[in-house]
Amino acid sequence: MSLLKFLGYLHKLLRQSLYRHHLMPASTTSKKFLLRSALPVDFSRGEVYDLQEIYQDLNRRLFKNALNLRIGWFGRTRSGRARKVVLGSFHEDEQLIRIHKSLDRKEIPRFFMEYLVYHEMAHSVVPREYSLSGRTIFHGKKFKEYEQRFPLYERAVAWEKAHIKVLLQGK
Repeated sequence: MSLLKFLGYLHKLLRQSLYRHHLMPASTTSKKFLLRSALPVDFSRGEVYDLQEIYQDLNRRLFKNALNLRIGWFGRTRSGRARKVVLGSFHEDEQLIRIHKSLDRKEIPRFFMEYLVYHEMAHSVVPREYSLSGRTIFHGKKFKEYEQRFPLYERAVAWEKAHIKVLLQGK
């Protein structure tokens, strides 16, 4: 690749990066993400889990109370089985964590709920990474390293893999 071609490519990447970082809100980069962010959030205590209590405990123990985020439930309680479900999401522009309501049940262990909330909290701490083409990498190397600091990381990931059917079914 010639130097001139390389500089042109670098300039294109810089323009894309500047646009994504400074001109376009993070939530508008994906239509699905934008639709999800428009869904109402329920900040009340769940039937089984109190997200605010889990968040405050993790913030105190693992983040030294450095975070100031909001957390709530989203989605409808589903009946039947889904092929795919978004368990949680972090919305940077709103400083908001959303956890799917279908997880508010006894079949979901507390350590897994804590892991899920920690995972979303980690998104607020670890900067996004970008590929050479300018695509956002939400779970890049730095994020995965940070995520593995969760004390019960291996147990939570193993539980998730072993119980994927439980996660895909509704209440």
